[in-house]
Amino acid sequence: MGGRMTSQVVKVEEHKSCKCSCKEREEHCNKTIHRYDAGTCSCKCISGMTNCSIDKVWDEKLCACVCKKKKTCRVGRHFDADSCRCLRI
Repeated sequence: MGGRMTSQVVKVEEHKSCKCSCKEREEHCNKTIHRYDAGTCSCKCISGMTNCSIDKVWDEKLCACVCKKKKTCRVGRHFDADSCRCLRI
């Protein structure tokens, strides 16, 4: 089995400009409520987290307490984000 060896030229692409970067960047922050933390690559609330009522959780994007669950209300009612309940219209 005396096969003949051949050689081929293969082009290899080299990326010199690639680098690690944050998914969330400073321009993604709302400057009125956030400060940018480069160490964690995230927007942090200026005010800091406050204690939310039992039916609410802290939302880091809104920097506010929001309802844990948003309900779909029946006809004649609307969802009230302050009380987290369906109220009559």
